[in-house]
Amino acid sequence: MFKKKILSVFLVSCIIYPLSLINQLLISYYFGTTFILDAYWNSFSIAMLSILYVQPVKEILLNEFYVLNLRKKNLSQIYLTNQLFLIFIFTLFILSILWLSSEYISYYLFPMGGINEYITKFLKHFCLYLFFLIAVELLCGILVTQNQPIFQVLPKLFIVLGSISIFIIFIYQINELVLIYGPTLGLFILFILCVYKLRKNFVLFSIHQLKFSFKFIKKIKGLLFLNFITVFYLFFEKYIMSFFSQGLVSAYQYGRSLNDIPQNLFVMALASSLWPLYLKEANNHNKSHFFEMTIKKIYLLLLILTLITILCLFYSEHIIFLVYYRGKFDLYSLQLTSECLKIIILSLIPMSVYTIFLRAIYSLKEIKWVIISGSVGVFAGLFTLILSLILKNESLSLYHFPISQYVSMLLVSYVFLSKTQVNIDYFQKIRLFKFLIKYFTILFLIYLFFPNSDFEILPKPSILKIFIAESTFLVLIILILWFVSNIINVNMIKNLFQNN
Repeated sequence: MFKKKILSVFLVSCIIYPLSLINQLLISYYFGTTFILDAYWNSFSIAMLSILYVQPVKEILLNEFYVLNLRKKNLSQIYLTNQLFLIFIFTLFILSILWLSSEYISYYLFPMGGINEYITKFLKHFCLYLFFLIAVELLCGILVTQNQPIFQVLPKLFIVLGSISIFIIFIYQINELVLIYGPTLGLFILFILCVYKLRKNFVLFSIHQLKFSFKFIKKIKGLLFLNFITVFYLFFEKYIMSFFSQGLVSAYQYGRSLNDIPQNLFVMALASSLWPLYLKEANNHNKSHFFEMTIKKIYLLLLILTLITILCLFYSEHIIFLVYYRGKFDLYSLQLTSECLKIIILSLIPMSVYTIFLRAIYSLKEIKWVIISGSVGVFAGLFTLILSLILKNESLSLYHFPISQYVSMLLVSYVFLSKTQVNIDYFQKIRLFKFLIKYFTILFLIYLFFPNSDFEILPKPSILKIFIAESTFLVLIILILWFVSNIINVNMIKNLFQNN
């Protein structure tokens, strides 16, 4: 039964990705990189900032409800009702403030004409979306504690299904509001399903025993800080970019979406496979094997992601053209998004290494370093954004994310080495030094001498043929150089796939 439930979660996750891509294509077709879409992303980040308390509340609420439910089921129902009632009242208060102050917020933060009117409009309509988002997040979390893991991924599925449905049916009736009411429809349907499943699982709400309890609020203070700086960072990046080129925020979001594909396909899968091995080795206090296993996997990951990064750097225009170039996604959108992708893709390797090391540190129960590394990375990104605004440098504003990821990766790498207490001897240092010299020398030679053809607008089948032919040739050249320099060999590849 457990395997079936995990398999269902995996299958739903596989379905979500192509549906999300279809949704992205619809957005790019109808909105491109217009200032309307910039207004949407800015209002979305403001909306998320207004409900930053939800994730910490969810973590504490679910943990306490689960423990209490094992001992005293009736008492857990009363506890759950009381906390949900308090959250409900507070949420209505926050959303009321957001609705009433939406015009002031938009005109104060975005004095530029045109965009502030749309931000005001979006913020007011976001209130209904936020209400159902909070409700669904909490109810789905409760169902997960009731051995219903499928509800962990259902919110993303229903959001994207609702978005696609409303796009197709009502795009010409409600125009840009499809960006909000599509996801809202999906969340509303899932909300009804959650209530039904909760009652079916005998999770009842004791309405007749309502009372206020503020003790719960004190417990979330520690989690609020990290969540606040993370959500504020997401808002601030869009806010700063709004002062540069029109469409930069939207182009950046398209680039991030493409950058997240290998992260989800390779890195998250690898991190999940390592999790039980990490727990086993950490429990056995076998830190040397823990270290060796991690380095092997990261080595494999580094080689795969290097190829992806190089392909995006050389062929960003081809990739963006093939994926997005249609409808309102015009030549300007193509050029702006390809520039964003070239910079954002530099974060792929450090972000992935950071993810693997972070999972390792979690298993070693070094939670404080998880918070510290994340916070330091966020502050590095914020500093870069502020500096870009002072210098009025648009390109620097895009580098905030790679810089943030590199800082977090370096810190978490140091923590990993210190906590595994592995002493790297002289010969290992020499091997590492030789590898780095060969690795970066090959990258430099590829950059200098590979004959990268200039991009020009052609029919998509022609662009696809050029991309496949040239990218295949480039990958073969890199692999040959790696084999010649002994960065990879047959035995090494076999060992990389072993668990020990």
